[in-house]
Amino acid sequence: MSNKLVICGETQHRALKLRIYPSQSQEILINKTFGCVRQIYNNRLYERNQFYEQIIKPSKPEEHKALWKTAHFSTEKEMKQKFPYLAEVSSQALCSATMFAETVYKNFFTSVKGTRAGTQVGKPKFKSKKSHDFSYRECMNIALIWNERKIKVPKLGLVKFRHSGNKKGKLDFFLKGSVELKSITIRKNPAGEYYAVLLFEREYCHKKKDYEGGESQAIGLDFSPADFYIGSDGSSGKDFGYVAQKQANLKKLTKLQRRLMRKQIGSNNREKARVKVARMEHYIAECRNDWIEKETKRLVSNYQVIGIEDLNLKSMMKFSRNAKNYGDASWGISQINCCGKVL
Repeated sequence: MSNKLVICGETQHRALKLRIYPSQSQEILINKTFGCVRQIYNNRLYERNQFYEQIIKPSKPEEHKALWKTAHFSTEKEMKQKFPYLAEVSSQALCSATMFAETVYKNFFTSVKGTRAGTQVGKPKFKSKKSHDFSYRECMNIALIWNERKIKVPKLGLVKFRHSGNKKGKLDFFLKGSVELKSITIRKNPAGEYYAVLLFEREYCHKKKDYEGGESQAIGLDFSPADFYIGSDGSSGKDFGYVAQKQANLKKLTKLQRRLMRKQIGSNNREKARVKVARMEHYIAECRNDWIEKETKRLVSNYQVIGIEDLNLKSMMKFSRNAKNYGDASWGISQINCCGKVL
């Protein structure tokens, strides 16, 4: 009989993504917030770049650390005095933009030093309003009124959202127990749809037991661009209904992309065609993510030990003619590890 150890006091985070439907006035304010957040972020990057070019670069290397401590960058309060329209949006969103700017520079410096774990990042870039993908984060004064399907967001008030309900207990983590809402991210995707991503935190207890199973409780997964994976038992992703992203809807997506390329640049018809392509790509991505989540849950429910390859797919895609299927598979350790199993 296996020994079970109950571990408590650990913190668990989960995100709940909701489709929101802001009113016309709320939509205008959200778009204003996107612009103000982008301005705060770009201004912090500009000031840091100027300080480096004018102060750090001409000085001696041994003086760099002391010079960085003397640097002064514009705060949100100073920016509001310079640009009064920044006071119309939430102050928490502006503070989050400043925090993100500092975080990307910290990641860049650790990457240059070689001390960053995971993917190495390059020099931070300015945000563009032509990206069609915007977001900002709120960290306080947020209320979720589930029965009325509304979210109370600073400056916006009550915003309607849509959700099918707590089917099969999938929302027990968010609706039951002592959970704390940490932050909310308002996002607008390229298709023009608005979403709210709510981050919850709670303390939980789980049972950890020693592995005493045989080969029947262990499986190894080998990456496959066409089948997503090939298991050590001979199974593959296609045995459980896997179809690569864009494969089932390739004809429709190709048709929409060709229509987009025939439209005149800058015209309203081109913008309409771009939205149709973005919606189709979003639909394909959601279908892929839905299958990955279901297959991940099946694997961790049936096996105690899962072994997978540690591959650098970005580098592999650079030298492969099959790079499209490599990217469509969306292979990653985080996909297999999302249900809490230790691999």
